[in-house]
Amino acid sequence: MSDLEGKVAVVTGASKGIGAAIAKSLSASGAAVVVNYAFGKEGADRVVADLKANGGNAIAVKADVTKAADVRRLFAETKKAFDRLDVLVNNAGIYKFLPLEEITEDEFHREFNINVLRYAPRDKGGGKALRAEWRQHHQHKLDRKRRRGAGRDLFRDQRRDRCNNTRSRRGVGSAKNPGERYCPGRS
Repeated sequence: MSDLEGKVAVVTGASKGIGAAIAKSLSASGAAVVVNYAFGKEGADRVVADLKANGGNAIAVKADVTKAADVRRLFAETKKAFDRLDVLVNNAGIYKFLPLEEITEDEFHREFNINVLRYAPRDKGGGKALRAEWRQHHQHKLDRKRRRGAGRDLFRDQRRDRCNNTRSRRGVGSAKNPGERYCPGRS
């Protein structure tokens, strides 16, 4: 049994190239795959057919990841088909093969906006929507972790901070042995 058995993965830009290879690899590892595409439905359908022919479970969903509404629909269709989302691979990107002198300013900005800015934290479109939808789908896991391990993790982090501190602080130990009280074996 693979570590991805029973998991669901969304791969953006998976209709060809590296995205298609990632989708095939995830499927081979046992994950159900959502093949996302913005253009090229034929390529996405071909990838889905290939995944299903090899025993995988996959669907194709058209969504432009630079548009928040499309991203919400991508996650809604993923939830409708598989009822969960475990893996998100942000692979979508574009490139127009032109000689350098033929690239216009508009083309440069179009490629830069899709390939770079959509991942920036200040992004108002697709990237922000991806993060928001991801958090919504996994909120129950985050809440459980906060309830179960908050006290233990807080104490562990405080202890680690004390043990790594080489300067003396009140209640931690003497100036000669700063970690003697909380960090056994450290002097």
